[in-house]
Amino acid sequence: MTSAGGLPFREFLTSLEQTGEGSERAFLEGDPTRELNYLRSGAYRFERVLDLLGDVGGASILDVGPTPFTLYLRRRFPGARVHAVDKTDHLGQRFERHGVVFRTCDLGGDDSLPFDDDTMDVIIFTEVLEHLFRPPTEILTDMWRVLRPGGRLIISVPNIASLKKRIAMVLGRSPLQDPDEVMKRGWMHGYGHVHEYTRGELLMVLRRARFRIDRTCGINFRAADAMRQREIPMPKRLAKAVYCALATALPDCSGAIMVRAIADKEHS
Repeated sequence: MTSAGGLPFREFLTSLEQTGEGSERAFLEGDPTRELNYLRSGAYRFERVLDLLGDVGGASILDVGPTPFTLYLRRRFPGARVHAVDKTDHLGQRFERHGVVFRTCDLGGDDSLPFDDDTMDVIIFTEVLEHLFRPPTEILTDMWRVLRPGGRLIISVPNIASLKKRIAMVLGRSPLQDPDEVMKRGWMHGYGHVHEYTRGELLMVLRRARFRIDRTCGINFRAADAMRQREIPMPKRLAKAVYCALATALPDCSGAIMVRAIADKEHS
């Protein structure tokens, strides 16, 4: 799945695996194997971003909390101006070698996005908000400021009310990350999952930041992909596929929530 006429994301992953990013020395989590595993396990999420993104032509795109998916955007949309901001400059040189404009910015602290008002057409902000120890409306209001009138924000967060977490609660288990993982110090990305969201909570903070909700969807690992995991015994594959199908059929129980929101500014 990809936007019309573009390089499929999974083919991009295959090219990364085959080339090993040859001259690269900086990788997500500091390890090329872990980076590829992260990208492969989240491919369904990145493909959904592409669905919501559509054809961006020569737009200005900002990826907040970037991954090598940012490099894919640069390759997929050569006419677009792709920017990235991250808490550290760990991946900065790698991105800049591939034509991505990179800046550091600690949104979990007191930083504002290092861009003027009304400069971006699209902001991608996926699986980051839950890591930030800062009022979410402050962060989202700053993104509203940077977007041009009619600009789009594509945001996703883990769903605290997912089917898996509901089952955990029924069994008397915490649905949250290990507290030492959440509050660990010195991690390049900040904290673990400080706060996960329900769909209603995410829509509430987006509206407080003056966004108009354009589209909401649940995102899950696909049942068909679960069945392709041949390293897993068949009974477990079947159980995982059934779970994925159920979570997909019940949007409020999905593993994560993704929203496309619009910065309507004409009447602001």
